[in-house]
Amino acid sequence: MRRITLLHKESLEDIFAVEADSFTLPWTREMLNAEFLKSYAFFLGIFDEERLAGFSLNWVLFEEGHIADFAVLPEYRRQGLGGSLLDASLQEMSRRGAGVVHLEVRKSNVSALALYASRGFERAGIRPRYYTDTGEDALLMQLILETKDNDDIIHHIREDANDSGPKQRC
Repeated sequence: MRRITLLHKESLEDIFAVEADSFTLPWTREMLNAEFLKSYAFFLGIFDEERLAGFSLNWVLFEEGHIADFAVLPEYRRQGLGGSLLDASLQEMSRRGAGVVHLEVRKSNVSALALYASRGFERAGIRPRYYTDTGEDALLMQLILETKDNDDIIHHIREDANDSGPKQRC
């Protein structure tokens, strides 16, 4: 059974394991740990049974949200987990008052670009030589959140064909 939940400091080692398996230039344990001390930061995790399969690190400052880190273990990719986690992250940022969400993504990360585009993110700029391991540029992407009276995010959330159950609210 899959579930999405807020993560706490006790999950740091699991978060770091997903991070290290997902990136050539991962955040350090110390960097991830420091995020738990920030009032504007929160982690969401998606679990397969009891295993953390992916997480997002999100910030909400004033009316702006930022996806600072987003990772799904390689063996769980292309199964709809990233989409479900992204939807939950956007929902929670909206609930916390964000009206717009930003993120950076490698220009070469075709899968991530497709995921973000499927939720309505649009290219907003380039951060030249953003990634220090390769000097690759990052694309800055932006999504303006639209809400209904019941605060559900609308047009950019797509039902995932692989999702067998209802989306979980955080």
